Amino acid sequence: MAEQLQRDQGLGPPPPGRPLEPEEQQERQQPAVNRILVQAPVYDDFVAEFTAAAKLVKFGDPAAEGSLVGPVVNDSQLEGLKAKITGAQEAGATVAVSGQISDRVVAPHVFADVTAEMEIAREEIFGPMVAIPKPQSTDPDPNR
Repeated sequence: MAEQLQRDQGLGPPPPGRPLEPEEQQERQQPAVNRILVQAPVYDDFVAEFTAAAKLVKFGDPAAEGSLVGPVVNDSQLEGLKAKITGAQEAGATVAVSGQISDRVVAPHVFADVTAEMEIAREEIFGPMVAIPKPQSTDPDPNR
């Protein structure tokens, strides 16, 4: 699933103390996003803010307080994620966030400067990985 950030959307969460609107709450309950398309004018700021937030994601025991990322389902999925991480690094993606892999628990990984040729830009990822493709132009519509 890919998500597109428009120029007029805020980069961060709502201000502290403001409750989420129903549509915001629904957006946060959608399936995991593994590609985020960002317009060129806000790309660097978005990557900086997103990676800062991703570094705060708690992972590990799903029963632990505040844990958002638990173990992957099986060893096959784990090996696939490891291969995608290695492939992204070898293909030249910038590792913006990474972390340890212990048993079947994979820390969140964020890759920036992703190109359309890279596997992580083309393939569905079932794990805590996000690719943020670098816009190839300043066109306000990255899908053109």
